[in-house]
Amino acid sequence: MYTPCGSIFITPPPAATSVILDLVHERDFYVAVIAHSETSDGREVLFRYENGFLSVMVAKSPGEDCYKGNDVFVSDRVGPWWATVHSAQLCRLVGITINGKTPPLLSISEMRPNARLAGGQEDRCFDLSGETSFFEAWLNGTTLETALEAIRAIRALLPQSQIVRYRRHGSGSFRGADVIENLTEVIDDAEIYSTLDCLIVAGVPPNEEQLDQVSDICLLEDVCPDNLILRVGGFAQGASVQPANEVLDAFGPVAGRTDDCRRGRIEFLAQYPTGDTVKRKQLEDVSALLNSFLPTYSLEYYDLRSGERSYPDGLPQKDRIDPVVVDWIHRAPNHWLKMVSGYRVSGPLGVRPGDIVG
Repeated sequence: MYTPCGSIFITPPPAATSVILDLVHERDFYVAVIAHSETSDGREVLFRYENGFLSVMVAKSPGEDCYKGNDVFVSDRVGPWWATVHSAQLCRLVGITINGKTPPLLSISEMRPNARLAGGQEDRCFDLSGETSFFEAWLNGTTLETALEAIRAIRALLPQSQIVRYRRHGSGSFRGADVIENLTEVIDDAEIYSTLDCLIVAGVPPNEEQLDQVSDICLLEDVCPDNLILRVGGFAQGASVQPANEVLDAFGPVAGRTDDCRRGRIEFLAQYPTGDTVKRKQLEDVSALLNSFLPTYSLEYYDLRSGERSYPDGLPQKDRIDPVVVDWIHRAPNHWLKMVSGYRVSGPLGVRPGDIVG
């Protein structure tokens, strides 16, 4: 479900207490989104890890399609949405043996080197034992201008905080990191997207030697375990992303579909020891702070053909909107937050923000 802003704390559950499947597998494997295996009696198995939810589907009999099988395990959130899960972690979470044995959990440093070869990402291997908890917060439909203001506010909130950025290479891998003094350096502009990528590091500032140690398989969280580290990333999209709609586009530009008002999703991600109440409190404060960046506005609907105000039933009457987007809309009468057409309305409607509401 779309929510303009929010946050969640996740602690992986205790280990499963019973075995529900035995797999036949020659080597370790990873689940980045989906992975396949086979039970010892020849049935195909599908593992799916999406947005932190884990499920296991098993074919009803050997030779049958697992997609037509039964869900034998469906979880609540077991980890961060961005994780790459190792087979030994799956065994612990679900209750699985491989070749009749329970494989030992590897250390994170042991998991990372082979993750990319298996279709995952090295920097997305995490401790899912329950000893580490995770924080996710987000701003949807926001501009990068507001995202930068949020980063500045978080820096003011957290003690001794710095902005750090990995030294990324063309393949997406990275080696080393740098302290960033000019915040605009965390934004990369492209024809279609603008992206934002950085770390907010709170606590004793990392030194040059520590920054140089960082790589795909040795994250800053590993080098500076006492620091609170927020990964900040996201994008804002412009004109070329959405397919053209000649009928609606004739009525004027829409926020997020024009290069002079790019907007998208920005995420703030962190991990911390489950029992660390200080870091937990800091992240709760970050969550409350982010919640203030998208005020709630009433929504006004206009018939795009006549220009007259419309009062449709069954459509949202308020929404949380980035103030930078509101300012852009108010620059011209034909700037729109969005356009609505379809079965709920008799004709195309344009949506604009009204007043701030409680």
